[in-house]
Amino acid sequence: MTEQIDFANIIRRVLRQWTVIVMLGVIVALGAGIVASRRYHPQYETKAIIVVYGKESFRGSVKSARETADVFKEVIGSSLLQKKVAEAMGLTSLPGTISCESIPNTNMITLKVRAASPQNTMLVMNGLLEYYGEAVPRLLSNIVLQVLEEPKVPTRAAEAFEERQLLVKLFLLTAAAVAAVMFLYYYFRDDIKNEEEVEKKLDAGLFASVYHENLQKGFAPFRRKAKVGILVNNPAVSFGYVETSQKLCMKLDYRMKQQGGKTVLVTSVQENEGKTTVSANLALSLAKRGKKVLLVDCDLRKPAQYKLFGQTYGKGNPQIGNVLAGKETPQQAARTLRDTEMLLLAGSRSYKNATKLVVSRTAEQAFAQMAEEVDYVILDTPPLYLTADTEELMRYADAGLLVVRQNCSRVRDINDAVDIFKKADCPLLGCVLNNLQTGLLGGVSTLGDGYQYRYSYGYGYYKKRNKEPKENS
Repeated sequence: MTEQIDFANIIRRVLRQWTVIVMLGVIVALGAGIVASRRYHPQYETKAIIVVYGKESFRGSVKSARETADVFKEVIGSSLLQKKVAEAMGLTSLPGTISCESIPNTNMITLKVRAASPQNTMLVMNGLLEYYGEAVPRLLSNIVLQVLEEPKVPTRAAEAFEERQLLVKLFLLTAAAVAAVMFLYYYFRDDIKNEEEVEKKLDAGLFASVYHENLQKGFAPFRRKAKVGILVNNPAVSFGYVETSQKLCMKLDYRMKQQGGKTVLVTSVQENEGKTTVSANLALSLAKRGKKVLLVDCDLRKPAQYKLFGQTYGKGNPQIGNVLAGKETPQQAARTLRDTEMLLLAGSRSYKNATKLVVSRTAEQAFAQMAEEVDYVILDTPPLYLTADTEELMRYADAGLLVVRQNCSRVRDINDAVDIFKKADCPLLGCVLNNLQTGLLGGVSTLGDGYQYRYSYGYGYYKKRNKEPKENS
């Protein structure tokens, strides 16, 4: 069976890059326009319509007159005549070009001269009319010329430089070429474009799909960025998005009851796939169903849950790092979020020794204690391809979920992540296909986890600076 191509998905991705397409089109058009304008040299043209008679053709036939005109046409374009005119002008060669055309069924010709200046066009034209008889006197001795239309001094170039039309054409051609290249790139890029590809290409099944939710205001590309995260307890979030999170929660609750576990690890292959928002909404939905839930931000290098829930940590406030180091208990550091029954164990500090903290004996005891106190523990962990922390954290989890954002990670990388779960002996419940959009007008998404607009540094942040982050004392 032939695989169906998701053209709507590919076209939508190309349209998202409209700024790149426009910028490249403008740059190429302007650059080519500058080059073309510098290479453009105006040419001026003058013409004369000449009636050619043979001395005998006044009394002869029209046919004879036409034949005489053809003879003159050949002579006028000959090198002998052009050399004669150039010598008369004191030059070695003519400063222009000559063209001569017969007017059909007549004994008339159109004589045209084109040169780089109006003066040269007239000099060449007058020279031709004056010296034609001296160039080939034997052939032209019986020819009589009558100028029917006198040549005029040209006031403008024969072919004007149409700069605006040129720029528009170059822009359209470049934009079309860039869009075509992007289309081919996205077409051949081996990522996850829809739900069907999860089942066909991945070594893990589709656990749930979370459709795109847009909290931005205004019309793209002028819409304003949202100031809040996409959480199910946000009144601005759509009913459908809340229902999707509830279904994800119900399915997880059912599967975990079958397995008899409490601790669920949530991760992704790389950043901005939405694993932080999925973790938070899963915890909120479980709490709404009457479960006692503890959400733990295990991303010790780049904590984010405290930003998503608007929490602040001042000096002396217990954080997740204190718990893993054995300086605080989970009960002391966890916070009950307002208007929810959910507990949050997080922090705002970053730790350079994060891996050492999560594999410590005190961390093992802390995670065991967390599971004893609540119905569910949701671990929001770092992306698998950025640190080794998540692989170590799998030892404390009873099951895992892999968040896969549409059109983000490559298939081979996702399957490598699935293999990590297998090697760590952590049952993978499946993949959560996040930020799913369908159709040609599926919308333009700029929110991954719903909070990344609030900070720009990533996992390589501290490598770019000459100092390490502070850790708990």
